[in-house]
Amino acid sequence: MNKNKKIIIAILIVLIIVIGIVVAYKVIENSVTNREDFNFTVENISPSPVNTIDYEQNSDN
Repeated sequence: MNKNKKIIIAILIVLIIVIGIVVAYKVIENSVTNREDFNFTVENISPSPVNTIDYEQNSDN
């Protein structure tokens, strides 16, 4: 009887671990798939380069 109890306890522990992994996977999957889609649009594209080094000097022009 003692050996049977150990087998049953081991099976229950394995089932709890497997169920926990499945639940965690589903929670992570839902958080990834239910994210809002971020649409990044680039506006005001200029063909001229921007001088960021001498910004203070060029802002007076």
